Amino acid sequence: MLKLLTTSLFAAGILVAAPVHAELVSVTQLGKFIDTSSDDAGYWKVKYLGGANTGNRTNEENFNWQTARATNSEEYKDVYSVGVVRAGEINWNVNIPWISPYSDTVGANGYYSYKASFDDKVDLSGFTDPEVQFNGLSIDFASDDHLHAILINGEVYPGFSAESFDYPGWTQKLTHIWMTDIAQWWNVGGTNTIEFIVHNNNSGSNYRDNLNPTGFSADIQAAYLVRTNNIPEPETYAMMLVGLSIVGMIARRRKQV
Repeated sequence: MLKLLTTSLFAAGILVAAPVHAELVSVTQLGKFIDTSSDDAGYWKVKYLGGANTGNRTNEENFNWQTARATNSEEYKDVYSVGVVRAGEINWNVNIPWISPYSDTVGANGYYSYKASFDDKVDLSGFTDPEVQFNGLSIDFASDDHLHAILINGEVYPGFSAESFDYPGWTQKLTHIWMTDIAQWWNVGGTNTIEFIVHNNNSGSNYRDNLNPTGFSADIQAAYLVRTNNIPEPETYAMMLVGLSIVGMIARRRKQV
């Protein structure tokens, strides 16, 4: 009878100690966050594409930035962070991190390409047998002039319409975009490039003044759908400890017998 009871307790201890079978679940995991702050300035580069005003606004509006981007052989250059003091002097929002192609934020009219390349590795620590897929891209941006296009790994994102030339001076635009239809362009857990085509326009009364500041601000973060086994809950670990304790008690009892 004692042997039967001992065997039963031993079996019960094994059952309690065994982890509960986990079901497959899907969870959202955020990728690397980057912005145009001074800490992340190393990710950002800029190149002037051309299209400076020659006195005729229509000519400038018809400038083909796609052709210029494809044929321009100049190297991308490091950007400059625009400090709070300078941003205040030129009436930019001092609460967001601005970058510019020039240390004094002065440059020619025309089109600029601001580009960030980064390795967006997904943190999968703690997940069991994860399957990862791209789930969307969050972009907040502000431009002191016109934002004409957003490119993802070299492909123009069709969901964004070019901002109009038709307003006096500059207006800051802060826009949130959630992109869910670019999965075929996005390298899941790998290197990705985000590019913004900005047109610099004079903010003064003289449109042909080519000493106009140009600036850009953005933050970027991808989201991933991770399909994985459940990570055991604390209660599961507690049950395992209880089960192991029972197994230990039975082992000690056997030695005594």
